[in-house]
Amino acid sequence: VLCRCGHSRNKPYCDGAHAAVKWKDGLEGTPNGETLPRSVASAKIETH
Repeated sequence: VLCRCGHSRNKPYCDGAHAAVKWKDGLEGTPNGETLPRSVASAKIETH
């Protein structure tokens, strides 16, 4: 798993450092307790 918090000592991989720095990714849920989706549908991207 890739590090997204920027605090891993094993970059680019996650080493769990996010737990110690209490990093939030915005996917923890909403104030009313609803769970947010882990993925979002988007338009197809073409590369050449």
